[in-house]
Amino acid sequence: MAEPDRRRRRRLPTPEFAAPFIAAHHAVRDVIREGTGAIVGWSVANGALTSAPEHTEKLAEVQHSWENLYLEAAAGDDFIGVQSYSSQQVDANGLVPHPDHPDNTMTGAAYRPDALGMAVRHTAARTGLPVLVTENGIATADGARRIHYTTDALAHLARAMDDGVDVRGYLHWSLYQPTKNLPGGAEGWGLAMCRCPQEDTQAGMRPRQRRALVRRYLSPQRCCHLPMLARSGPHAGLYAA
Repeated sequence: MAEPDRRRRRRLPTPEFAAPFIAAHHAVRDVIREGTGAIVGWSVANGALTSAPEHTEKLAEVQHSWENLYLEAAAGDDFIGVQSYSSQQVDANGLVPHPDHPDNTMTGAAYRPDALGMAVRHTAARTGLPVLVTENGIATADGARRIHYTTDALAHLARAMDDGVDVRGYLHWSLYQPTKNLPGGAEGWGLAMCRCPQEDTQAGMRPRQRRALVRRYLSPQRCCHLPMLARSGPHAGLYAA
């Protein structure tokens, strides 16, 4: 049997790592409520994790460390945010790196628009809270592929809503990605893109080129045809972060 990849084990967050983040969230939540009366929640990155039947115990362990600790800490919040981009496998040693595949995104992640539906279902089941999708998108320079990914992701979200998941809104990542410092770079993210004359984006920017997805989805004539929003009317709950 191959030696376990210990690097994956070391990357597993611990409850001690999570504790200060959870404490800070609870402290800020109380301050905001007392001072403003605003509704409060936080957003958790959801890996839409899966495993073979023989690895369900390891899946539960990894899922608890990466997600469920933070989802459980949302008890008492008004909503829970979901960040979703792809799905990932868990084996006996932990998270399995995304295998190389021609369909992988510019970050190397698997092309999995269905991950959004999986993520909101898991999050809602763990928390019982209304869900706000705070991040969803794909790292690609191909406008047609961005349209297909987003269309499929929203269709999976709509099916989750039809099955009773209380989704209050959807934020696409992102409207515009001004830096090359993230995986995928400035060309990989965003509904609009900028051609900068220099490496330093602060030096100046040419007019943005609207991508096809902007024209397709963020217009009054078409927004009402999104599967998840058809029952709510134009622009209901659809935003680009």
